[in-house]
Amino acid sequence: MVKAFNTLGMAILHGRSLAGGPVSVPLAGDDRQAKGRVARLVKGARLEPIDLGPLVAATYIEGMLELYVGYRINNTGKAFEF
Repeated sequence: MVKAFNTLGMAILHGRSLAGGPVSVPLAGDDRQAKGRVARLVKGARLEPIDLGPLVAATYIEGMLELYVGYRINNTGKAFEF
């Protein structure tokens, strides 16, 4: 199992220039081969894989999404993408 892709907002996927640079996709997983396959998928989508280590790190990736959603809910109309 590999955790990936849940930190990307639709706006970044649609218009990558909003990021102002490479768009990173954090990866977490215990299976090295599975992470390699997901990393190749990420690169194939012209994104940058970032290996954060074992699957336990998925908790931190989820936290990134929670920050993003919280900002969007509380700051309607303000742009913020990461």
